[in-house]
Amino acid sequence: MRLDRYLHLQTKLPTSAIQKKIRKNESFSEKEIESIRSMIIYKDDEILAINKPQGLATQGGPKTLKHVDGLLHALQFDYPDPPRLVHRLDKNTTGVLILGRTRSAAGKLSHMFHESTMDKMYIAIVTKFLPRNLTYREIDVPLRYGGKPPFEKVTCMLDQGSSLIENCKSAITHYQVLAGTGDYALLRLYPKTGRKHQLRSHCAYVLKAPILGDDKYGLGKIDKVDTRLGTTFKPMYLHLNRLIINNWRTPEGKILTRPIEITAPLPSYFKKKSEEIFGIDAESD
Repeated sequence: MRLDRYLHLQTKLPTSAIQKKIRKNESFSEKEIESIRSMIIYKDDEILAINKPQGLATQGGPKTLKHVDGLLHALQFDYPDPPRLVHRLDKNTTGVLILGRTRSAAGKLSHMFHESTMDKMYIAIVTKFLPRNLTYREIDVPLRYGGKPPFEKVTCMLDQGSSLIENCKSAITHYQVLAGTGDYALLRLYPKTGRKHQLRSHCAYVLKAPILGDDKYGLGKIDKVDTRLGTTFKPMYLHLNRLIINNWRTPEGKILTRPIEITAPLPSYFKKKSEEIFGIDAESD
């Protein structure tokens, strides 16, 4: 069944109106629609969240035909418009991806991401031994951006006295070391700013511990995972595990006393790798 016909049946919107919203050359099967709906981990009247898998881009590009942005109509349900993206995850980063179900909700969420008022916790496996230390430690190193997408790369401005510091963006990351053995460590990362590639560059350049599977900032340590179909893929072990929305204001103007906490379980290959290397469940406290 074509996507426009499927959505017409689900939403009762005129097929012609839906067709205008579907980008040219982007058609999706019922299986793909069911797949992205199966990723939903949170849904209320204003907010929807999915557990984004590795390899699925947030937005499209010249060579990226399948992406979350192109599947938003499958997450429209009975609303007059599809949900809206309010932030991004890199293609090979997994975990919580938030969507605003209304224009108002998307505006509020975008503002919160811009102001870094949400609490985010990532889990990462890095390719360097670091001793276990649950004390919250801080990386406060600005980032400098060079090149143009998709070849853009970030460097950390370790020399705070450099004349280039004026062209940098502030970037702060807190972290804990959950476990370390051999050439690996298991980290929790808490970005206090939301810069592009912040965690990947802070790990690679400041900690000298690139994230396992990071083909842009890594040092050649790539892990291959077999699928049930006999193929392989090369994951990056960086996962947005928990996101907390504080002081959410409802459409009626009421501020919720309890934060909205959204948790995305780790991919099975990530859990398996953590157990193989460290002998622990990466999500356990």
